[in-house]
Amino acid sequence: MAINIYTNSAYPQPGPELPQMVSYGHDLDMSYDKIGEMRDSSDIITNNIELRRRYNDSGYLYIKGFFEREEVLNVRSALLEKINGPGFNPEIAKECEPLQKLLYTGKIMDFYKLIFGEEVRPYDYTWLRAIGPGNGTIP
Repeated sequence: MAINIYTNSAYPQPGPELPQMVSYGHDLDMSYDKIGEMRDSSDIITNNIELRRRYNDSGYLYIKGFFEREEVLNVRSALLEKINGPGFNPEIAKECEPLQKLLYTGKIMDFYKLIFGEEVRPYDYTWLRAIGPGNGTIP
């Protein structure tokens, strides 16, 4: 039996029917214990104690709608403009002001401060991993 994370009640596997997913030409194991719904933590976004507990229990925090859609689309457009330019530039992320703003200022940094209870320092370098349509990256 699997546990419904929203009600803490058991229900028979496999749970909701999911389409078959493929990675690098191989079918992924779609059993419920491998792929399932992520628990949204939006309801506790200002409760640092509960956020830490949920992270420790689940290993992740999913906060639906954390970033404003328009801000994310702006970052996407800026990155695509740079990627579509001539040649490869490993500094694309560093040179993308909208991305730097999204990742290292305002809401996200305030969120990290809330969770950790202290000032945070991001990495010195942002790695941008962009791959075109196709099989993906060989594991």
